[in-house]
Amino acid sequence: KEAKALIIPGGFPEDYAEEISQCEKSLLSIRNSFCKFPIYAECGGMMILGRSLIDKKGNSFPMTGLLPFQAKESKLKIGYRKLEAINDSPILNKGQLLTGHEFHRWEIDESVERTKDIQEDIISLHERYILNKLWETKGWRVSKSIEGWANSYFHASWIHLHWASSPFIFNNWSRSINLIK
Repeated sequence: KEAKALIIPGGFPEDYAEEISQCEKSLLSIRNSFCKFPIYAECGGMMILGRSLIDKKGNSFPMTGLLPFQAKESKLKIGYRKLEAINDSPILNKGQLLTGHEFHRWEIDESVERTKDIQEDIISLHERYILNKLWETKGWRVSKSIEGWANSYFHASWIHLHWASSPFIFNNWSRSINLIK
């Protein structure tokens, strides 16, 4: 049987950036899954979906190229966040409210231009399946911000969610999977 959805959890891909970049079959499989069935990625999982990841030694390694950024080391961001969905995703409907947790020392740089190593099929996928910003985040001593990417098949964000705390997350995820033909 084939997968009907993909969850890419958080972790520490920066510790294994070179090894991940060499898993060409896995990265291609993730690319080929884009907008064919639901994908949920959080924190480190989201970093794998970017164009490249700069490891702790400053070396850059290609990732899936699905999201328009390069991930690089930065300051620690930690704390609970109040979230309001500004667009639909496989787990949220616009306007739904959640609380999540942010914990990372990495930032995303969206100013990195496409390079020739980004395949034309990825570019055409982006033109067909527009990704919107996911939600507005608020936290204690943290400026309000717009964060993440989403469409009806895709959810990627820095925020870690506790699925059991909000029944609609699992219900929406199940509905998204069941819509696949």
